[in-house]
Parts: sequence; C-alpha cells; structure tokens
Amino acid sequence: MESGLPRPADFSRETYNSVSHLISAEYVAINLRLRYGEELNTPQYHPPGTMLQNRRIAHQFMSVHQHVLQEKPATT
Repeated sequence: MESGLPRPADFSRETYNSVSHLISAEYVAINLRLRYGEELNTPQYHPPGTMLQNRRIAHQFMSVHQHVLQEKPATT
C-alpha cells in the first residue's frame, strides 16, 4: 500500500545513459562493487523500501548495467 509520502525516483535507463556519457559505466560498476561487494552480483531493481537510498541506487545502477551488457552482441 502506498504511503502517500514522496520517495526518490528510480535510477532509469535514461539516467544510466546520461551518466555513461560523462564517465565510463564500467568504472562506476567497479567502484560500486568495491563499496558494496558481492551483493551487487544479483542486484535488485525494486529493493525493499527500508534499503538506504545510496544502496538502492547502487542496486538499480547495477541492474540496468547488467541489462545493457546483455544487449551488446557477443563478439566471436
């Protein structure tokens, strides 16, 4: 049930694209893994509402990043 209280927006693909134009997405991913460890191996795009905002954004970034990597054609 919605509480009616505002909550931060999700980290969208459009936001990912904007960030990756400024800094390498792989660089961001590496640094997020250093900070949050193995939990980002299986990121949650819709984590529990109790998760702190910085960790939630890290999970959402990594979720989008994994989808982007899967979209790239495999090189032979």
